[in-house]
Amino acid sequence: MYREPVSWKESAIYALAEAGHPRHYRDIARRIDRMEIKPHRSDDAASTVSAAITTSLRTEGPASPFIRTEPGVYALRPDFDVLAFLEGRGFRADPSPSSAEPAAR
Repeated sequence: MYREPVSWKESAIYALAEAGHPRHYRDIARRIDRMEIKPHRSDDAASTVSAAITTSLRTEGPASPFIRTEPGVYALRPDFDVLAFLEGRGFRADPSPSSAEPAAR
């Protein structure tokens, strides 16, 4: 079993890993909404995703897993080890829709 709730930041990382390329924060929010594992409820998921990513960029700087490619569009930093991140949180190594469930323990 996985720990709940998953943070919005973790969910955004997973959604971007699944997408494989930069996405607008609204699209990231839609992808998160389709995931089986969801973060805390939010009245405005898109704004919450944007805030989570922006906070990460501001507070973590170069250590943030995100980069901004254009206004409102984000990607995972090229040197971010997404597989290690996901596996460290109990997810299968392949971020695909069929692997949205955590690995069995």
